[in-house]
Amino acid sequence: MAHLDKFTKGQIGGLTRHFERHKKENGEYIKFGNQEIDTEKTHLNYNLADEQNQLEFIKNRTSEVRCLNRKDVNVMASWVVTLPEKIETQEDQRLFFQESYNFLEKKYGKENVISSYVHLDETTPHMHFAFVPVVRDKKRGDLKVSANDLITRNHLRSFHPELEKHMKEVFGRDIGILNEKTKEGNKAIDELKRGTAQKELDSLKIDLQAFKDELAMLDIAEAEIRELGQIQGKEKLFKKDYVEIKKDIFEQFKNMAK
Repeated sequence: MAHLDKFTKGQIGGLTRHFERHKKENGEYIKFGNQEIDTEKTHLNYNLADEQNQLEFIKNRTSEVRCLNRKDVNVMASWVVTLPEKIETQEDQRLFFQESYNFLEKKYGKENVISSYVHLDETTPHMHFAFVPVVRDKKRGDLKVSANDLITRNHLRSFHPELEKHMKEVFGRDIGILNEKTKEGNKAIDELKRGTAQKELDSLKIDLQAFKDELAMLDIAEAEIRELGQIQGKEKLFKKDYVEIKKDIFEQFKNMAK
């Protein structure tokens, strides 16, 4: 029903133009994803947030709070809120998107809202609620840009139940916020964590293989040196029957074994 993504400075230009329905040089609309745009309905799109230059807003807001000057910092987050199937009339549709905006603005702060464009010219009506992920630093007490600190696992897990509660108060009935997919919203996060763990394990396997290769090379070198030593008077060049490795590599092997 709703999906969140995070974006860096290098990614936001095309996205904000997609929100506003800018066109390319060839006249085609800039798209996000594979959905087709019905140009005859594009005029029906609207923005529920204040009209402003989105890129300028992001630049100004990230200068007002603490924001690391790094390419990998996510300076924008965006919820894509899709219209539930149980919403049938245009009146309820408008109310749903307006209340979704109200819910999100309260959660993330009006001072952080970049835009909130409703797209009615794609296959399924939906809203892009874009905001700067600002959170208060627990240690320093100041405000900072940190999508990771703001959008935690618990934050994502509680999102749909909280939105459903809000919509029930507005509509007085169940409009289909919670379903089989959103009830298990943490499943995707668990799968993502397992995927990350697998990548780390694969990386350790590569390191292990490289270490084995290095040991093999050392064995060959030792044999050659011993042979040379025999030629030069059978001098023993290797005085240890073990190989020293760095502490961090040893810890990686321990963790992999666990």
